[in-house]
This record gives sequence, C-alpha cells and structure tokens, in this order.
Amino acid sequence: MSEAAEGLIYLGNGDIPVKGIFTDSRNPLPGGAFLAVVGERFDGHDFIEAVGKAGCRVFIVSRIEGISFPEKSSVLWVNDTVEAYRRIAAAYRSDFKEIKIIAVCGSNGKTTTKDLIASVLSKKGKTLSSKRSFNNHIGVPQTLMEIDSSHSYAVIEAGTNHPGELAPLLEIIEPDYGVVTSIGHEHLEFFADLDGVLSEEGGIAEALPSGGAIFIPEDCYGIAQIVKRLGEGVRCVTVSRHSSRKAELYGELQEISQNGTVFKVFSKTKEVGKGQVDTRFKTCQIRSLGAHHITNALLAICVGKEMGVPEDDIYMALSECPAPEMRTEVKVVGGLTLLIDCYNANQDSVCAALETLKHLQSKESGKTVAILGTMGELGSSAQESHRQVALKAAATGVACALFCGEYAEEMREVFRANASPDQFSEAFDTPETLLAEVDKYVSKGDCVLLKASRSQKFERLVQKWSPGV
Repeated sequence: MSEAAEGLIYLGNGDIPVKGIFTDSRNPLPGGAFLAVVGERFDGHDFIEAVGKAGCRVFIVSRIEGISFPEKSSVLWVNDTVEAYRRIAAAYRSDFKEIKIIAVCGSNGKTTTKDLIASVLSKKGKTLSSKRSFNNHIGVPQTLMEIDSSHSYAVIEAGTNHPGELAPLLEIIEPDYGVVTSIGHEHLEFFADLDGVLSEEGGIAEALPSGGAIFIPEDCYGIAQIVKRLGEGVRCVTVSRHSSRKAELYGELQEISQNGTVFKVFSKTKEVGKGQVDTRFKTCQIRSLGAHHITNALLAICVGKEMGVPEDDIYMALSECPAPEMRTEVKVVGGLTLLIDCYNANQDSVCAALETLKHLQSKESGKTVAILGTMGELGSSAQESHRQVALKAAATGVACALFCGEYAEEMREVFRANASPDQFSEAFDTPETLLAEVDKYVSKGDCVLLKASRSQKFERLVQKWSPGV
C-alpha cells in the first residue's frame, strides 16, 4: 500500500497484512486499515483514538501532529488520504484482469440498472456490485477493494456532480464494458447545461478497451458524440422503448402495478406481412415501477447476453431483483399507497415519476396526490426546471399537487394556470410545514407520490404515516 500510495511508513511494521480499508469509524473492519478522510464537515483524524479502542492498529493518515496512536500501531503517512485510497484501489484492481468489470454511468437510473445487471450476471458467476449508491471518490475505491479471485464479474456504479470527477473514477475502475443510462438535467448548477453533462458522462466511451462495448439507449441525448469518442474495436449496443431497426432490443409497456412493471421485449425489427402481428417477443417483469425502467432492464438484458447468460436465466434474474430503496418503491401504509421516490430528484426523474403515478391509479383507488419538493443543484436552470415539473403534474392529471420549498408558490401558480378545475394544489415553504399539514390533503385509498431531492428528507412522511418504518 505504501508504494501504491506514495506514502511513508511513519510508525510500526510496514509488512503487516490488512484485510481491507475502511473510512467509517462507526463500522470498523476487523483486521482492516482505517483511512482518515478529511471532509467539509468532519476530519477522520479526530476519530483515530476511538477506532484504536475498537482494535484497529493500522492507519492511513495525512496528518500526524497532535495525534496519539495506539501502541503497536502501523501508520502510513500520505499527502492526501483520498488520493492515496484511489491509488491503492487502482493497484489492487490491476491484480484482477481476468474479472469482467462493467461501469454504469448516466444521469438517472444508475443504481437500478446496476442492480439489474448484477442480478443477471449472478446467474452465471459470482458478481460483486456497488452497495447502494457507493459511486463517488470513496465508494468506488471501497467497492474495488472488495474484489477477490472468486468473482467472475463486478458491476461498478460511477457518479459525478462536478466536471472532471468521472474520469479519475473510470481510470481506477478500468472497465471492460460501459453502460450509459441517460444524459439528463443533473447537477446543472455545476454542468451548466445538457452539453456539460454530456461532456462529463460521455467520458465512459474513452475508458473502454478494444473488444469491449458500450450499452446505451438509442434516444440518449448526444449519443452521436459519445459514439465518436469510442476507441477502435469498441462496439456500441443500443436499446429503445420504440420499434427500431437499429436497436438490439426494444421494449413495449404492458402494465404498471404495485407488483412492478410488465413489458414485451422485441429483438431488432424485421418485416412482417401486411396485417400480421410481430409475435417474436419475450414478456419481462421487473419490480421497479415505471416505463422509464424498461430502458434500464433492456440494458441489463444486453449485458447479460454479451456475457453469455442463458436467456431464461436473464428474465428470471430481472423478475427477482428488488427495487432499490426510495426509488419508485411502493408501500401501502395507513390506507395510502405510497410511491416513494425521494432519494434524489431532477426534472427528468420527477416527470418520469409523475407518469408512473398516473399508471398506478385505478378505478378502485382514491385520488392521485403528488408531493413534490425542491430539486437541488440546478443552478440557473432551477426556476425553469421547477416550472416544467409543475406543468407535467398538471398534464398528467394529478388530482392534488402539494409543492414544497423555494419554488413552491411559483409551481402552484403554474399548475393552477394549466390544470382543469377539478385539480387542486397547495404550496408550503418548508418540509416541516408540509409535514404538519399534509394530513388535510390525503385520504384513505389515495395514491401518493413522494419526490424531492435528498436534502428534503421526505422519508419523514413515510415515518409519519407508518411509525417504525
């Protein structure tokens, strides 16, 4: 580790073996090395004493002044612990060239797609995948350090919210294959516009080796520019939600219910006789709700085919894969059907969630209620993005729209100007005000969408209606 990290053995035995690296002092890894990360709100060096009391004796630090290390400690002193982690993970990953690694990038749907791909590949061989959304400068090295010789595949989620963040992650992942889920309105405060997002996310194309492939929706914004960035010998495999002569697969929505999403999967379009119906399809069901998840599943199917997973196993794996927590997750609590999608939010994902809410409504259910909070990190596009969401809420026929946050009043006005007389809306300044008054607007039997950026902590609404959840 010291060689890879370009560090100095400050204390102890440099030959001591470690079973991994951990950064969370609350969850020490037995036999592992504690890497002291310096963040905006914390400094890992402040927790060395506590970690030492838990039994840790190996530390990777960038500061030694004022620190009392436990007896018999081994200490690696580096200039920057995060960069050291990246270098160590890169060196470790390079020892497993035989393992096929798939990097999953994109604006929306990364975690769902990553989980679907991992479920599919696990039908053929042991597969490692990123935990939850461990997709940043800490999560990616952590995942790579979990690879061992028993793995056949690794599916690594790689995220970004600032220009220049993705390339260093891809450099250490060294992917054999890449997946781009979408190019959308993410983190526009830092990327400025869709072309800024495209420039960043499209970097996956340049990270793929000859013989590899990129899997991408046919209608992805900027697909032509991404393909131009592919190296020699790298293939492009496309999917679509519409009939296509070019896409490897296309999907056709059949049903969205509390049990998930059902759709038909067709291979490349071929001519059929006049008046004949194309019967060459497979029926697929996934547990995630929403037509937008069809694209994620199609990408997973294509990756599975590339790796030689039997077709029946692919479809079984997709049906078995749980929906990620707080991402179009359905819970029935207190007589309400909740569509919980409050892990994060941008214009594209909110509009997709509103479409899903429309599909969930049935004759037996009550009204549709959309509780929509602030979407963060949108910069100069924030006002217009919130206006577009309000327009979408009106257009999809939401019966009751409850807007919360900085743009709530304006969203209410846009909604009212475009909704029918039987559609209702209200605005709330803060999540706390909404939490206190929300029961006035929902009734038993209603279908309720909860959608906002993570900072709004909309899961408190779930806890309100179902204590202990």
